[in-house]
Amino acid sequence: MFNIRCFFLLLENVPADELGKNWYAFQIILLTLGILPWFILIAYLIFFKKFRIRYYVDGKLVYTKYYKQKDIILSYSYQDIDTWYLDEECMTLFNESVMPNKNLKLFAKTTI
Repeated sequence: MFNIRCFFLLLENVPADELGKNWYAFQIILLTLGILPWFILIAYLIFFKKFRIRYYVDGKLVYTKYYKQKDIILSYSYQDIDTWYLDEECMTLFNESVMPNKNLKLFAKTTI
């Protein structure tokens, strides 16, 4: 592990003009390395983030599909089940055609 006290003891004998020449470049490199991951994360969230729909039948996961936000949701059928619900009790019918900006769980039962 790097000891910060040792670092300052090493710098103690370096003349100020030599430290100043390289210190500015070092700060730029550190700043770039610190900010770059944030730019990558923001670009990912804006352009590449996908949301998923998980389909459950009788409490078991049967299929997962990924969509970008505002993509058209393709219909999915599982063993002649075409009707999907937003709740486990199969009371609230899912009838959206465009993917919202959140993950979804859709449920169905073989006997309703």
